Amino acid sequence: MSRAAISVGLGLAIGLGCGWACHHWLSKRPLAQSIMAVVSAWLLASIVSGVLWLFDPPADADILAVTFGVTEAALSTAVIVVAAAGLHAGSEWIGGPPSILAWRPLILGAIGGTYGAATVAYELGLVRPFH
Repeated sequence: MSRAAISVGLGLAIGLGCGWACHHWLSKRPLAQSIMAVVSAWLLASIVSGVLWLFDPPADADILAVTFGVTEAALSTAVIVVAAAGLHAGSEWIGGPPSILAWRPLILGAIGGTYGAATVAYELGLVRPFH
């Protein structure tokens, strides 16, 4: 199994876990559930993917320094919050069975976790874009 597949699989599992936690702990506020599920899953999956890469980098990778850009992280978080609110509003607008909307935090958490892990895998060169 490739590193990217492991990373994305962990991202999906993290996303489902974050969605479940938000579904149970923030049960009175659906918008807060959606936003927290996406943001927490995206953030945790990104961190886990990066840490996995640091512990087992490819043979040709030279790790000289690890940096964290506060401005880039704040901008990315703002974009993810807006996207999560948009997905929440879109799912309200489309509607659907109440059972689907009740599990919306798990669905959005899975999307956020998978996106976070896949983005890190792509940026680290573990995944090649389709041409």
